[in-house]
Amino acid sequence: MYEVSLDTQRTMKNLINSKPEVVPLKSLLVSKELGEANELLDTATVELNDLTIVSLVSIFEQTLILHLKEMMKNQMTLDIEDEFIFKLRDYTIKQVEYGRFTDVIDLFTRSNEKELAGMVKQIYTYRNWVAHDQKKRLQK
Repeated sequence: MYEVSLDTQRTMKNLINSKPEVVPLKSLLVSKELGEANELLDTATVELNDLTIVSLVSIFEQTLILHLKEMMKNQMTLDIEDEFIFKLRDYTIKQVEYGRFTDVIDLFTRSNEKELAGMVKQIYTYRNWVAHDQKKRLQK
């Protein structure tokens, strides 16, 4: 759907710039000046890209956390019926759920993958900025 939305925006921008007279009358852009219409479409493209990053990183985050929780459940259950082990497992699982995701990334990072882990953290930081900080600035 991302590619369809992006292609639709590009097509509409090309249409507005080359043949503005054929812009559908029900379009929000039909009453806009050329410059304003282009600016709105550019802004829509940036927002589409940002929302896509938020969605993809959120899916990645949840998938990695679920995978780690399953690993812990499998490793810490074994055949031991020790109450402490179960408490430790449950505590660790809660820490994974509510802790810092960058720490979870570090758990999966081998010494030869530090550069890749750094890139994943940068994307995660950008996602947080888009999802939280940028919205605050737009509301002011």
